[in-house]
Amino acid sequence: MSLHKVSVRLITLALFLSFALLAAAPTATIPPADPERYLNDIKTLTQPKMEGRGEGTKGLARAEHVIA
Repeated sequence: MSLHKVSVRLITLALFLSFALLAAAPTATIPPADPERYLNDIKTLTQPKMEGRGEGTKGLARAEHVIA
């Protein structure tokens, strides 16, 4: 294979990978976490009324609504 063909293939591969990386770049930004909200959510989820969130318990349904 000639040096020209190898160069063309390498350039083509580099362009393809560049476009693939650009297409995969994240478009949405995620706001920073609010530590106070996080702590409040943890306090809510660990209250006794959550019943340990065992399978089939009302606590599991309550936790689901809090998280949603």
